[in-house]
Amino acid sequence: GSAAEVVEGAAPDAATHVVICFPPDGEIDALVARALSAAGAVTYVSSTGVYGEVRGRVDDATPLADPLPARAVPRVAAEATYRAVGATVLRCPGLYGPDRGLHVRVARGAHQIPGDGSRALSRLHVEDLARFVLAAGGVRGETFVLGDEEPAPHGDVVAWIAARYGVPLPPSVPLESVHETLRADRRVDASRARAVLGVTLRYPTYREGMHPDVTGIRATLA
Repeated sequence: GSAAEVVEGAAPDAATHVVICFPPDGEIDALVARALSAAGAVTYVSSTGVYGEVRGRVDDATPLADPLPARAVPRVAAEATYRAVGATVLRCPGLYGPDRGLHVRVARGAHQIPGDGSRALSRLHVEDLARFVLAAGGVRGETFVLGDEEPAPHGDVVAWIAARYGVPLPPSVPLESVHETLRADRRVDASRARAVLGVTLRYPTYREGMHPDVTGIRATLA
């Protein structure tokens, strides 16, 4: 049920795995967490955005920026709130699926390459996130970063998509003109999560998950 339903008395029992995936607001998380003390498992779906301007390789041992960027403060606080009741935290990069993600924007002619396209991005297919979420029910109090097995420069991924979908390469725009999430430069190493949780990715790279034979999307969307 909704967060409100949990708070209002539908407290889960030891047979229940609760998954929290709504954005933090500084209030509802504390209320929900108090209702989860008897839950068999709690998983909080967070974001690699908590690393802010940290660049390069990121794994489970990578410290957060100090000080935290303002946009990361509520998310990190929510993580701590749920971790205090035994939750496992999954820090996710950009998610995509058959009908959402970079390939959809490129196929529709609605994407612009940030800067020179050299900044790396990690991503995760929604089906693989579901695998991690289910597996996380078997552990408590852990924090994992998630991602696919081949973080790659933004420009390389866009060029691959444009070639496969038969559409023009999108234009480049100044880095400072795009949303902050497109300015990140992180290569997420999720090998510990895969090993500890026993997850094998169905879509280990963007090539498997974004191929038009898989998504069914054609350039006629434009």
